[in-house]
Amino acid sequence: MGLSAAWHTANKLGDGSRILVVERDLQYKQASCVLSAGGIRQQFSDAPNIAMSLYGIDFIRNTERWAASQDEVPDLQFCEGGYLFLGTENSVTTMVENNSVQHGCGCDWINLMDRRALEQKFPWMNLHDIALGSFGSKNEGSLTSKFPSQGRNSRF
Repeated sequence: MGLSAAWHTANKLGDGSRILVVERDLQYKQASCVLSAGGIRQQFSDAPNIAMSLYGIDFIRNTERWAASQDEVPDLQFCEGGYLFLGTENSVTTMVENNSVQHGCGCDWINLMDRRALEQKFPWMNLHDIALGSFGSKNEGSLTSKFPSQGRNSRF
């Protein structure tokens, strides 16, 4: 988050300003961002978070354009596998409301699925107490990054 904020701030200022990011691991080999399993989704309950994530997916898909001035541009290896949220009967109203907000923000690829549809798509999953699922079929998934000079993959 700090590195992203610094990069965006420096690009916004565009006047040669220097931004300092304090990180105990200067090579980012043990930093939390490379050790965590990262993902991106637009399945939020409010428009500002959805808008930030839509910006994020554009950034991911167009890394080379955004980072053209950088010495190295990581290959983010975006795996667009989707994102699934599951809910019990108690969650149905909230999930329907959230889906309405998501569709209102243009995210028509996020669909609600009843138990039958979930069983067909995910036959290996135990859906005993599940009443509804919300699945984002595009623009959602996980990331790994590979920096050309390091030749190694890191989880984001």
